[in-house]
Amino acid sequence: MICQRYFITSDLDSFSTRTIVHVSNGDGEARYMVDPIILIDNQGLKPRDLRIAEVAIEENREIIIDRWNECFTKKK
Repeated sequence: MICQRYFITSDLDSFSTRTIVHVSNGDGEARYMVDPIILIDNQGLKPRDLRIAEVAIEENREIIIDRWNECFTKKK
């Protein structure tokens, strides 16, 4: 069984207006842009773990985007 943790943060870089999700496990951490799904950075995750993460992000894309917007979209 593979255990991966997924979380969102407000990244203060050139992708700050894009929905970003972080994926981590005991081997390292990666960052993905969610729509479209693009690997931004990988610090130690194995190719198999990256593929699993990409499938999970695809399957949960709407939920991730909704939660990101709840946390980081400015409310008027």
